[in-house]
Amino acid sequence: MDTTNSDTAVSYRAFSVAMLLRHGTPRDRWGALLVWLALGVICIFSGMLTTSQGWYGMPMTFGGVHFYLTLYAPQIICTLLVLGVGWVWGAIPAYASTLSLALYAGMPWQWAAVFACADPLGFAVMALGYRAIPTRRNLSSWFSWLFYIQLSFAASVCSSTGALIWGYTNHIDHSSILAIWYGWWFGIFLQSVFIGGPLVALLWPRMLAWQQRYSKPILNAQKDVRRRIVYMLSAVTVGVLLYGFQTMQLSVHESELASPDDLAALQHALSLIQQTLWAFFWVFAIIIVFISMMGYQLYRYYKETNDRLLQESRTLARTDVLTGLLNRRAMDEQLQTAFDRHHGTSRPASLLLLDIDHFKRINDQHGHPAGDAVICHIAALIRQIVRERDTATRYGGEEFLILLPETAIGDSVILAERLRSLVAQTPAAYEAQSIGCQVSIGIAELQAGDTSYSDWLRRADRALYQAKQTGRDRIVIGH
Repeated sequence: MDTTNSDTAVSYRAFSVAMLLRHGTPRDRWGALLVWLALGVICIFSGMLTTSQGWYGMPMTFGGVHFYLTLYAPQIICTLLVLGVGWVWGAIPAYASTLSLALYAGMPWQWAAVFACADPLGFAVMALGYRAIPTRRNLSSWFSWLFYIQLSFAASVCSSTGALIWGYTNHIDHSSILAIWYGWWFGIFLQSVFIGGPLVALLWPRMLAWQQRYSKPILNAQKDVRRRIVYMLSAVTVGVLLYGFQTMQLSVHESELASPDDLAALQHALSLIQQTLWAFFWVFAIIIVFISMMGYQLYRYYKETNDRLLQESRTLARTDVLTGLLNRRAMDEQLQTAFDRHHGTSRPASLLLLDIDHFKRINDQHGHPAGDAVICHIAALIRQIVRERDTATRYGGEEFLILLPETAIGDSVILAERLRSLVAQTPAAYEAQSIGCQVSIGIAELQAGDTSYSDWLRRADRALYQAKQTGRDRIVIGH
């Protein structure tokens, strides 16, 4: 998965207009609104230029290959909005610009309203792709570029269905519709790849900084990713099937118009069918690569997710929920390992078993939540004292056990005294209360006569019991 980077906004999450109005400052709200409206106005007027200047279905030749091209500036602006802010922010200007140029060209308003949905549909495919699979949108790697190119292609094919409505309402002959249609999807695709992509890569650091500034208050919540994957694949499938159907239908219709006696017309029809079939082949080839890549990426994504969840579950199984220290089961494993490593050798090892003094009184006077706060406070102090090689655990209730490998009894006493003094001098804080607490500590060093770690632990427990019986807030060494 292409997620190992400093880009903290890997998952595609749109900015909520409602949350911006509710939580944003007046400057943020008006600034975002004015910039968005300004971009919308630019989209409308630049879209009208496409119609007034005839920048659609323009015939081109490159390397002996004939194709058609459409120039449409709103596509670039709305791509930046969709990827940087969210689908709604880009779809509305896209709809407004397409609706305006359709009405400007004299299309009936009912058809114009439907026609204007073409570009938002294409952007929906792109947004669904990024929602379904977390992938870098800063286009800083070849994989993110490939994913962006594939989505751009699928989006351009889906949005180009508007060309059919354009041709029908303007009574354009089928050969001209084919030119407009090819020009639409091919022009949008080229603009997305060669203009929109570099702009996204260039402007992404500023987009990301803006996202991180407002990520908590105005980002929409994550929704069911699996459902979005189904939506995206369904949209791509429908778009490709529609592309194939219309391509073949228009080509066949063009060949049917040719008179059997007109050799030039038949040759033109045959050439058109040949070009159509090659275009059809490359479209499906790209879609197959797209689906294969997505399948691979989905596999990696869910494998990494499952591995992470498995690791987290293993960690939780070994961790005390309240304190974050090891739990008793995990500590028993550590004790067995330490016993096997040190027993019968000259390498020392010690145990500190400590108990919070008068813990029942703390619960009775301040309540059980305060008792939990004291336990967490002691755990935090233990973390301050123990060394990197030591192991600490909440061994049960208000008892803590610390394993000190490579540590003789003298050094163990020094560490235990530091801990006892720190606890006595540092009260626990709970709400507005300051709760003083003390601990008693029993120490036991591993001995040659111990037959298991239970013997070792039992001597530490007896020492702790003696510390409690002789006045508490003290250290006793077990023998």
